Amino acid sequence: MESVATLVDPPGSTMSESDWLAAVVQQSECPLLLDLHNVYTNGVNIGYDPFAMLAALPLDQVGSIHIAGGRWMEQRILDDHLHDVPEPVFELLRFVARRAAQPLTAILERDGEFPSMASLLEQLDRARAAMEIGRAEAEDEIGTLAGSAAKSGMEIVSTPEFEAVLARLYSDQEFRQRFVDAPAAALAQSGLSENQCAALAAIDRKGLLLAAKSFAHKKAKQLPSWKVRSLRLLQSVFQCR
Repeated sequence: MESVATLVDPPGSTMSESDWLAAVVQQSECPLLLDLHNVYTNGVNIGYDPFAMLAALPLDQVGSIHIAGGRWMEQRILDDHLHDVPEPVFELLRFVARRAAQPLTAILERDGEFPSMASLLEQLDRARAAMEIGRAEAEDEIGTLAGSAAKSGMEIVSTPEFEAVLARLYSDQEFRQRFVDAPAAALAQSGLSENQCAALAAIDRKGLLLAAKSFAHKKAKQLPSWKVRSLRLLQSVFQCR
């Protein structure tokens, strides 16, 4: 599923672009091919904040990313893949790399009017640098939160409230995504101690996403309650016999 570019905002829409994409990805269980130049283009053409749009997407479901360039046309951007990648697209790439813990593949799209190979390689290098900066920023954020607990010298005490928040990270997709995007903000209203928040913030995000995906897969395979009751009834009958 790829995010597309448009020159007009279709009338009569009952959902935002981010809500629609998120719903399709969730219901179809397909990965999202995130075209960042399309996101930037739509932000300019329609008039929304592309960073806010990305924050509303299930970035943990992104597998590949497209970066490209376009041209201005009567105060609009045409996504023609014939120009260099603009600076805002690299900033969006950095934003995604900071918030998506899984491996990401960035693809430079260029369909014509090709520049020198040196120019293309330079744009790829800038893409790599943007992703590396985003990853480093994510690690710094987690390290700062985790370090506050280590410096305090206080033991992390597990409580029912702590375990409830941990369970939500496994089972609540919306809460989990907010936590992955900004751990401190997601835990701010949890009622947990500073050390407990720091311990949760230090969780390996990639491992958490994989664990949550495995949990959801197992949950989807659970038998309906009426089948469970029927199996238990049969089991009791055979035990009696």
